[in-house]
Amino acid sequence: MGWSDSSSNVNYFVKVDHTADGDIVLSIDRYGTGTAYSSAQLVTLEGVNVSLEELLQQPHQNPTA
Repeated sequence: MGWSDSSSNVNYFVKVDHTADGDIVLSIDRYGTGTAYSSAQLVTLEGVNVSLEELLQQPHQNPTA
């Protein structure tokens, strides 16, 4: 298992959970669909209400450009 650019789905590795307080918790699972590792909370974004797809659609800066 693990990430493969050609066949992996980001939804297996990254997830967004919405809290009752209106925040989101971004979690990662370094093994994806495998069972060797479980997901771990990475960051909590307070007062943010977006989906994983919306986060991924944000423009990214390219420091080498």
